[in-house]
Amino acid sequence: MIASRPLPAVLRLCLGVFVLAISSFAFADDPEGVDEDKGRDLAVEAMGHYGESEFDKALELFTEAEKVYPTGQVLRMKGYSLMALERWMEAADTIEKAIASEYKPLLPRDAEDAEDQLKKVLSHLSVVKMSTTVSDASVSIDGDEARSLPAEVRLLPGVHRFVVEAPGHETEEQQRTLQAGETDLAFDLREIPQAKPVAPKPRPKPKPEEPSEPVDLFGWFPYQGYVGIATAGVGVILGGVALGTGVHGLSLRSAVRENIDIHNQNYGPNCQRSRELCEVDIALINEDGARAANYQNAGMVTGIVGASLFATGAVLFFFSDDSPFAPDAGSGQDAPDSTSWMCAPGLDLSGSGGVACGGTF
Repeated sequence: MIASRPLPAVLRLCLGVFVLAISSFAFADDPEGVDEDKGRDLAVEAMGHYGESEFDKALELFTEAEKVYPTGQVLRMKGYSLMALERWMEAADTIEKAIASEYKPLLPRDAEDAEDQLKKVLSHLSVVKMSTTVSDASVSIDGDEARSLPAEVRLLPGVHRFVVEAPGHETEEQQRTLQAGETDLAFDLREIPQAKPVAPKPRPKPKPEEPSEPVDLFGWFPYQGYVGIATAGVGVILGGVALGTGVHGLSLRSAVRENIDIHNQNYGPNCQRSRELCEVDIALINEDGARAANYQNAGMVTGIVGASLFATGAVLFFFSDDSPFAPDAGSGQDAPDSTSWMCAPGLDLSGSGGVACGGTF
């Protein structure tokens, strides 16, 4: 680690300030957005914390200095701070960035020192070199975004999951436990076998359509005609009962009207005479009125049921085999022609007896 160097803290601080001061004059032109004064002040303050082994504070200040003054020296010291905090992945990236910096780059001896420190950082990482014989292959490490192969990556030692894919090949997954140092991984993807095209089966010839038989509308079930006659008969009987019940109800209602007229004559419209007898008479009249209404309602319901049964029975009968509208069993185009022959005693031209027959085929 950088913190273990034998140089005294004050000497290291002076050296850092001197290097930063020298590097600030390397180029006259500064990129846009650079604040050199602020950057150098932050870098000097960061070097003070670095010299006191306060690497967290040093890293924070070097990061702020990088935003306004991204010189190679600022990046190098930021990388050394990350290295002291054992943040190896970030340290490697930052030191490499410092070595490649073109804005006020490192002096040769500082670049050489950065190269040495980078080697120490990489000794704590696993440098994985990945390759495959398949073109257009890509690898995803620990679920990160896929990258093309071949590739070289730096990973922390430990367990990592590699998923390699390529068009037309089976996906390969590997889980590797990596150690610090260099590791070579070669992926051999298996090609997906191409399915042979299957010839389409010949379409079967359509079967000739069979002539549809005419729908027989008659004779839905055995003894349909008899059932229809019986049902219609029950409907007629219920109709008679309904008629009788209704007539009786009408006669009762007529009698109720007559009783109301007699009641008004005997007791007056509002029971002016014999109130007790008047109220009894009213109760009797109301009872007769209720009976008349019941008879009429019963007659109406019975009539509806009777009419329904009669209609059902008529339909059953007219669509039965016994219906006069049903076709004969032997009729139709397919029925064989009957041949009628008549024979009688007769004479031939020679005068001899015989039997003479006539008819049509």
